[in-house]
Amino acid sequence: MKSTEEEILEGLSSQGVTAVKRIFMKKGTSLVATKHVILTFNTTKLPSTVKAGYIYCKTRLYIPNPIRCFKCQRFGHSKTACRGRQTCCKCASVDHLTSDCQSAELLCANCKQPHSSYSKDCPQWKKEKNIQEVRTKQNLSYYEAKKL
Repeated sequence: MKSTEEEILEGLSSQGVTAVKRIFMKKGTSLVATKHVILTFNTTKLPSTVKAGYIYCKTRLYIPNPIRCFKCQRFGHSKTACRGRQTCCKCASVDHLTSDCQSAELLCANCKQPHSSYSKDCPQWKKEKNIQEVRTKQNLSYYEAKKL
């Protein structure tokens, strides 16, 4: 838990680990380190366990959450690559900043249902998560996985 990413990498490099990234969760306004880490291996076959000291730790495939643009709220790209218009993630109004939103009713910019654009209950979010799973498992680009 208290080891740095560099210390974990040093300890696991002999098992094919090439990169380590700790997962953080938000508590209030601060980020808190969790006991979970994302390991990158130098092989395409994921080992079932890694040995950390005297403990065997199970591994599982990491499937990232979909990328959502903070400007237009659409999936598949980030704000830096966006060519869309500024859209509120709460009420889906165009040319309207979320920080200025006064609307009491939520509306998703992606599926037009009554939830925010960042809701994990959104059918479009679930579809995009599935694309990420296919992309990760089959080692495809986002656009190749989206076509399947």
